[in-house]
Amino acid sequence: MKKFILLILYIFLTNSVYGDALPDVKATTHLAQKVMQKIGQSDFDGVSALLKKFWPLPAQEIDTAIYQMKQQQPLINKRFGLPLASEKICVQELGSSWHRVIYFQKYERHTLLWQFDFYKPKDTWLVNAFSYNDKWQSLFGAKCSP
Repeated sequence: MKKFILLILYIFLTNSVYGDALPDVKATTHLAQKVMQKIGQSDFDGVSALLKKFWPLPAQEIDTAIYQMKQQQPLINKRFGLPLASEKICVQELGSSWHRVIYFQKYERHTLLWQFDFYKPKDTWLVNAFSYNDKWQSLFGAKCSP
């Protein structure tokens, strides 16, 4: 197994139909928290249901990402141990249109870093991307707020 596991989905806003939108930054942080709760329960179908509402990708694309997460979970548990808890560790903003929420998913022997990116094209927020990896060291020196 590779030293790290990475899944990144970047969404380029094209002619796709948008799902629901999040009204404010507080809602983006709340959504990331709910997704992390589902991840901690290994409820990837629940993750899919939460993200699809606010994700402007075709449904089959997020289904593929969730399928990959399900396939990788046994390998992660074998290497890192069982999941223990999650912890919000960082919030970053770029201007008034980009918002990132970063969580640790704590396991018995290691941790994964989960990153949720949100984009505000006009008045509401959309999920733009999410990823996970074990490169938590990259956060040292990062400009974050709690």
